[in-house]
Amino acid sequence: MSTGNIPAKEAIVKCFTLFRPFFSSFLLFLLFTAPVHAQENTSSSDGLDHHISIGAAGIVMPEFEGADSYKVMPFPLIEYSNKYFFISTLKGAGVNIISTPTITAGPVLTYRFGRKENASDLLKGLGDVDGGVEAGAFFNWQFHQRLGAEVTALHDLGDAKGFTADVSLTYNQPLITNLSFALQASAQFADSEYNKQFFGITGKQSQRSGYDRYSPDGGIKHVSIKPALNYTFFEYYNLGVFYEYKRLTGPAADSPLVKKGSADQSTTGISLSWSY
Repeated sequence: MSTGNIPAKEAIVKCFTLFRPFFSSFLLFLLFTAPVHAQENTSSSDGLDHHISIGAAGIVMPEFEGADSYKVMPFPLIEYSNKYFFISTLKGAGVNIISTPTITAGPVLTYRFGRKENASDLLKGLGDVDGGVEAGAFFNWQFHQRLGAEVTALHDLGDAKGFTADVSLTYNQPLITNLSFALQASAQFADSEYNKQFFGITGKQSQRSGYDRYSPDGGIKHVSIKPALNYTFFEYYNLGVFYEYKRLTGPAADSPLVKKGSADQSTTGISLSWSY
């Protein structure tokens, strides 16, 4: 669902308008079912610490990484995890080879989304970029009650070319009853293969699109900061809002495509979910 070449503010308004009926209906459902779920026992008799979360989000995001136009996207939020593994629409699927109260680490599989040429006028002549499965590893360290760090490294298994490594630091702070605040700062490294796919311009692409030829090296692709608020109600339900500002840097920011678009990337979202 695309908003075309419109400002982010108008896209945000459209997002809330489009998803208002869904969130209103879901909220009514929660109001009727909350008393029933509140009586359920959440303890796990097998000691595996099962966790299930189901919901949806409405997101306003750039048409593509480096765009100056925005689109509205629905996104399913589905997750199951226990002490040993997890599967999630956000994080992919992974196994906790190491699992302690402060450290989790292990292998992970995710899916990297591609890019369609018809997503924006700025992409005409560049062709499609294939998506594909990535494999790698993660390391998560909760070194303080309020602070945690995570490193994730991923490499393609086929159509999605290249290697990326993400490093993030997250601060969590309860505000008032049932309302919490989180602030995450992160950076991503991408190798030359990844950058060539998404930000490079080959000779043929240059002829078709009019962009200058460009062959990027590897480097820090972006840095970002993301504040978020989460409100828990009826014990099992969560309403969240977040905003992320991302700045493309290095070889990505030097791309003719990004110079025609924007190195400043903003993403805003609202979510509603049930967790057990």
